[in-house]
Amino acid sequence: MDFPRRWGAPWWIACAAATSGLIYLAGFSNDSSTKEENKPSGSDFIDSLKPFWDGCGTILLDSVEFESWFKDVEANTVVIDTMLAAVPLSYDADPVGNDYVAIPTIEKEIRERTASLAKAKEEFDGFLKTRTRIIHNVFSNSTMWQYYADGGEDVNFLVALTRYLASKIAQEDSLAGGEISKLTANEVETYSGVRDQASNIVRKIIQVQYNIWHRDIAGLALGQHLAAARAHVRDARIYEDQIVSTLQRKSGKKHLWRLGERGDAMYQLWTRLDKLQLEHNRMLGSLHWVKNHKAIAGANPFKREAKSLKKEAYEWCHRLTGLLNNWGTLLKTSHQGTLFMLRRSELNATVDSPSTFDVDGSWQAWKNRNCGGTTCYDAGGKVIRLVRALGMKFKPLAGRARDEQAWCDGQDQSPRKRPKVWRGVYESACCEYGETADFLKYGPLYTIPER
Repeated sequence: MDFPRRWGAPWWIACAAATSGLIYLAGFSNDSSTKEENKPSGSDFIDSLKPFWDGCGTILLDSVEFESWFKDVEANTVVIDTMLAAVPLSYDADPVGNDYVAIPTIEKEIRERTASLAKAKEEFDGFLKTRTRIIHNVFSNSTMWQYYADGGEDVNFLVALTRYLASKIAQEDSLAGGEISKLTANEVETYSGVRDQASNIVRKIIQVQYNIWHRDIAGLALGQHLAAARAHVRDARIYEDQIVSTLQRKSGKKHLWRLGERGDAMYQLWTRLDKLQLEHNRMLGSLHWVKNHKAIAGANPFKREAKSLKKEAYEWCHRLTGLLNNWGTLLKTSHQGTLFMLRRSELNATVDSPSTFDVDGSWQAWKNRNCGGTTCYDAGGKVIRLVRALGMKFKPLAGRARDEQAWCDGQDQSPRKRPKVWRGVYESACCEYGETADFLKYGPLYTIPER
């Protein structure tokens, strides 16, 4: 991230990996960009980023309830212990009898299952913590804000040109024979400038995303945690199959293990992790392929013909527009991204010098507007006013998600947009002193340039 040196990067920003060229991708090779069979689909090379944006949605957004993934398999641990306790004591007496059960063997397998599951949970917790850091890295990148919101390098002009150039090219293509009059020297200079400027910004955006996901320590660690969690769940599943196979024959409470419910939990967890790892590999693969495409890598010489020059200008403007739209959609769909966007909008309108700004005062004002209804702030209401009038001490009063409500009210769309950010996200921002609070308190300020 491009933080001014005198500010220093916040502690929640992962530093860049020191070892270049080492990209951790389970099932993905660094030389895949040279293999035609690994080329992602898409009519234009930039369309090949669709798996990347889809993967970002799965990993970064809150629609996938990752926190609940281990709930069922952990509950099954109690069921297995209950089934073991219901094995008749006499079954361990005679090794040559029909009712013999090697209790020590089962107990060892249970310990192995428990240990593998604990390792998997530890790795998955690491995945979730790393995911939080990547969310913050993605949405607090100053380069992306420079282009998405601040109109840096005339990006708004380039985006606006996309539709104009598309219409212009369509009109010329409809001419008999598709012939186009020769461009004047001024037109050549104009279209060349548009093409060069748009292509340079596209390369910068691709590089930003590549650095976050392929070079940053957090980006590399995400895949490592995920692969390790999947491997440990696979081991736990093997031990569980051996345990349950015996207990379903020998336990007096074998009915507790119903295949349609408990028996599928470990398999479902493994399947979820397997699909998530596959999607993660695909998203990184598509980004790696586009990053090394000849048009991005600089190995694609531009043409000078009139029609090609105008079309190239349009194509690069179109690619730029698509990248900004995809990032913006991700930002506004994310709960933390939405709050970050709203706080940055407020600060951008009031801050002249980020290095001297009263960030503590502005953060308290933000909490006073938005934290009502959390565990540390009361929201206004008749009941609250009544008990306060009686002299009872309560939590400080605050508005309830007012910034988000005002933003939704200002959207020109039907049906009317409604606030969506979960209470738990506000809880983390308003009542805890952790990464989410620091991200929203300080992060937007680091994306605002000195004026």
